[in-house]
Amino acid sequence: MNTMKIMKNLVFRDVKEDYKIKVKTKINRVAGMIEKRFSDVVMSERLKKKHFDWFVSERIAEYAESTQKDYKSTARLMILAMGKSDWLKPLGLDQDPQQGGRPQKIGIRKAKQLHPNPKK
Repeated sequence: MNTMKIMKNLVFRDVKEDYKIKVKTKINRVAGMIEKRFSDVVMSERLKKKHFDWFVSERIAEYAESTQKDYKSTARLMILAMGKSDWLKPLGLDQDPQQGGRPQKIGIRKAKQLHPNPKK
């Protein structure tokens, strides 16, 4: 699957090259699993919520808990990079701000508005 649009929206902050490669490899691995199951999805623009739902609920269920968390964070990152943050809650991938945690080292570029709101 072509994941260039997803990769283009990622911003790596103060991370080593090894970590960048690891993240990109995981994204390609998740995309490959989805493409293998849903053969009509050949570009990241064709990814839908149902594909991630299958991935989170069925595909990674056989892995250990730590591996599941790793794949879920990768899927979450992909969804945010696609600009579909409204999918996170129904998929159970949203983060609870009360839990805290480490600051994210990977940011997401904001999408440009094609038709900005006129000034009032």
